[in-house]
Amino acid sequence: MRYLQPAFYGEGPSDYAFLPRLLLRLCEQVLLDLGCGPFEVADPEMLNDAEGAPRRRSERVAEAAFKARDAWNLLWVHSDGAGDPDAARATSVQPAFDLLAQRLPPGSWAGVAVIPVREVEAWVLADGDALRAALGVSLDDVALGLPGASACEGLADPKPPMEQAFKTALGRQYRPGRGSGLQDILRAVAERSRCETLRSLPSFRACEAEMRSALLQLYPDLASRR
Repeated sequence: MRYLQPAFYGEGPSDYAFLPRLLLRLCEQVLLDLGCGPFEVADPEMLNDAEGAPRRRSERVAEAAFKARDAWNLLWVHSDGAGDPDAARATSVQPAFDLLAQRLPPGSWAGVAVIPVREVEAWVLADGDALRAALGVSLDDVALGLPGASACEGLADPKPPMEQAFKTALGRQYRPGRGSGLQDILRAVAERSRCETLRSLPSFRACEAEMRSALLQLYPDLASRR
């Protein structure tokens, strides 16, 4: 039996509501694809900045992860790409991994960058069936204003279409200013979103490839089973 303990560092409440559960499901799928055999993936450890944390984001990520080092061996770090995911990785994620590599034993951990092309809301919009199930409606993609999975990351700002879809489905019940209600919806969408649909998004495919590499780094014996 292999025991995997992930940790997650994100940008805001919506990211913490949506991404950890989705990434856990993706991680389990990759382990199955690798022929891992019996395994257990624990609920992700949620990392947050401590009081007096460094100002540079990569340093904050590394500090939070190092302080919780006994609680995880797989680190998921989210950063919105803001139209340039390579730059987001270079400035916000990779430096954090480099700092941790100086402080943690080799082979004891692995990191995964989670970087949507613009914002994570594009991932939320990708699976119309998951949205309908989470919202409890039967409206089709056109009625909900969904662009289709392959077009989601082409949106300059995916937040307004997401908000409009929720408002169309829920009417007055949806209050975007009430954070807990929004987070409940995002958790429900994450639970239902299908990896095969999300693979239409280049950034999700990149995340999946990085997840696979990270798991092979932790469990190199799996490479011979591929």
